[in-house]
Amino acid sequence: MATITVRMTDDEKAALEELASDRGMTLSELMREQATGVLARGSQQTPHSDDLIQLTLKERLAFALRFRTLAKLHEGDEEGESEHWTRMAEIVESGYTAEYALMSYTFSEELPYSECRFVWDVLDMFTTLEASLERLPEAERVPFDDWECTFRGFDGNNESAYLSYARFLIQDDRWTSLAEAFGPQRESGNSHMPTLQRYREMLAAWNSIVRAKRTTGIPRPEDYYFNASELETVCEAGRLGKRGREAQSPT
Repeated sequence: MATITVRMTDDEKAALEELASDRGMTLSELMREQATGVLARGSQQTPHSDDLIQLTLKERLAFALRFRTLAKLHEGDEEGESEHWTRMAEIVESGYTAEYALMSYTFSEELPYSECRFVWDVLDMFTTLEASLERLPEAERVPFDDWECTFRGFDGNNESAYLSYARFLIQDDRWTSLAEAFGPQRESGNSHMPTLQRYREMLAAWNSIVRAKRTTGIPRPEDYYFNASELETVCEAGRLGKRGREAQSPT
């Protein structure tokens, strides 16, 4: 076991010896206990330097001015908004770096651009699938389960970033034909079951059909209207994706 020498005054040593005696410990045991406690607190409370938000003085001044303005605007509110923004201003003015994260507590993890495009593609696909099913003669529509050709949203538990982005797009008046899927009767777009694998399988089939239908490099509206056979191909890909997901799920 390693040995550490600590220099202190005679009075300090006598006070520590008295404290150790009161606790029924030796001086070494007391010092070791205190050192262990410091290490434990440090590991629990000190964030890694890479995780800290770093602000320049200019940025702190800008944030402080903004927070003080918001505090003034919310004076008299019953929700405590003014007090909240006053506290945020105090944090940046005083330079409490460990508290800077409170400024971003409402932020979500970034959804990569590729996954944003995936959401666009899913919304495009279901827009055309629903329109195509609507155009089929009644007799040809019978074999199809509306559930398979209708957008059911994303899982609020496991796919919340996708669900939030899709809601944002609909609220921004894009893909308005799918707005009903985000209404209260459809759980605001929450599928309550994982969808990503199923949608990816369907998209692969959908894209393959669209590419095959194009005779030129310029997309035409008719390229996106599917007949019954093409709809079945996409739906079957979705069934395979759903079965694959279920097979991977723990029983």
